[in-house]
Amino acid sequence: MSTNKRTRAASESLVFLLIGAGILLALNVLGLFTPYGRFDATRNHLFSLAPSSERLMNELNEDMEIVAYFSQDLPPQFASTEREVRDLLEEYVQASNGHLTVRVINPDTDELKAQAEEDGVEAVQHQLIEAGARSSRLGFRGLVIKYLGETRPIPVIAGTDGLEYELTMRIKQLVGEQRVIGIMSGHGASSLSTDLGPLRQLLPNYELREVSAAEPIPADVVAMLVVAPNEAIPEAELQNLNAFVMNGGGLGIIGGSVKLNLEQQQGPPSAELVDTGLNTLLERWGVRLEQNLVADPQCELLPMGGMAVPYPFFPRAVLDAEQQEHPSAFGLATVTMPFSASVSVLDESPADVRILPVISSSEGAWVVNDSNIAIMPRDPTEWHRTGRVGTRGMAVAIQGPLPSAFPDAGGDTPARAASDVRVLVVGSSALFLQAGQGQMTDTLVFALNSVDWLAAEEDLIAIRTKSVAEPGLDQPASLRAAEQRAQTARENEDRDEFAAALEERQAAEDAYKRSQQVTQWALTLGLPLLLALFGVIRWRQRIAKKNNIKL
Repeated sequence: MSTNKRTRAASESLVFLLIGAGILLALNVLGLFTPYGRFDATRNHLFSLAPSSERLMNELNEDMEIVAYFSQDLPPQFASTEREVRDLLEEYVQASNGHLTVRVINPDTDELKAQAEEDGVEAVQHQLIEAGARSSRLGFRGLVIKYLGETRPIPVIAGTDGLEYELTMRIKQLVGEQRVIGIMSGHGASSLSTDLGPLRQLLPNYELREVSAAEPIPADVVAMLVVAPNEAIPEAELQNLNAFVMNGGGLGIIGGSVKLNLEQQQGPPSAELVDTGLNTLLERWGVRLEQNLVADPQCELLPMGGMAVPYPFFPRAVLDAEQQEHPSAFGLATVTMPFSASVSVLDESPADVRILPVISSSEGAWVVNDSNIAIMPRDPTEWHRTGRVGTRGMAVAIQGPLPSAFPDAGGDTPARAASDVRVLVVGSSALFLQAGQGQMTDTLVFALNSVDWLAAEEDLIAIRTKSVAEPGLDQPASLRAAEQRAQTARENEDRDEFAAALEERQAAEDAYKRSQQVTQWALTLGLPLLLALFGVIRWRQRIAKKNNIKL
């Protein structure tokens, strides 16, 4: 009797094992015949191509090749990079309808190393710790895209964060002509030869060109940027900018009412209010660039005296659902606007034109409109609200058939744009200040998205924004309460209460970090221990059951 039971139990176990193996085998076979072998469950589809990347590859009608160079002896932190790059490139292959081939090469010979360098991939020094000793080793981790005799390399791949954007931008350069973005020169404005130079690397799919508005804007320019002018712009140049917009061009006004003095040779950092005449254009289109600086208690922290203090001249705008739907702010939850003037929407606006404040301050903001403003970080109790407190616009998007700002100027300029045109007015002269810092901040992403929107290249925005911010954990209530208490004390200029609130915040933050560590160890060790405990219990149950059968 017991022998029959054991035989039947063994037979059932074998049947279940065969069924499980058959299911796994079927899934693997099914995966071989499925175009996409991966399922992307991330919130922003970080591991899948954006629709614009897929569309670009679908439209390829000539063969393209991507050659990736990865050394096999890279440090552990880069061990997974090659696999992730292979997976991403496979997504491009699947979308290309057979027009893309990918090769991954280990440049382990002098000939292959020379080939990698000829293709524009750079050898990079990697720090290693082996047997307790520190050493360095040259290695390759880059790729090159080849199409119709032209190449576009990515010399060094630091990781897959932002890699899809880099790949798609270079592919666009190879398969189509670069669109021209004009940077207005003169009048103290930022230029490509100074602080805007890094934009060439950040916007590789465009040809950036300095353009003088003293002459009509060239017809091949699709958008003009006026970045941080601090001198009066003659009316003749404003008329040329107006004619450019009336003929369908996009116009970005980035600052123009505040001159920043950040050089140490000029003394303490300060801001000077200026009148460049841009409102001659803007007021006709329903907005005004104010001469002030927005100060907001909802702001970034800057270091001062060994501790981080609130800095109201760096407002941290929280975007609502409507603002996040605009292409310039797509996918961004917050945007920091450094040294921003306010941008007002006038009561009288042109008909059939949409005006949207895409970046706004909090309700607790105020403005400072002294002729010369000290902008050094200071003790939180030294900030004093002046004038009306309330929400201020800091970036406003205008879209529609705009009327001419100079209807009586004559010439060939139409009285109204024949189609929807795009104008973006941003109060911050420092919007592109972080372009050369090598970090993709929300401010810089907004700036680059704005260029894409003005140039009607909205497909690119979703790619850039995919990996900007990772999902974060909610702060505990005690930490939020301490921050609110500190903000209230700062507004009431209560130094003792502010100091106590900072101590409370530090204690809450320490407790939060301890709870994170406990959770981390619980997940690391707790789950395996629970699984082991379950196994022991099942083992004891089987022994007890076997003993009962023998009895």
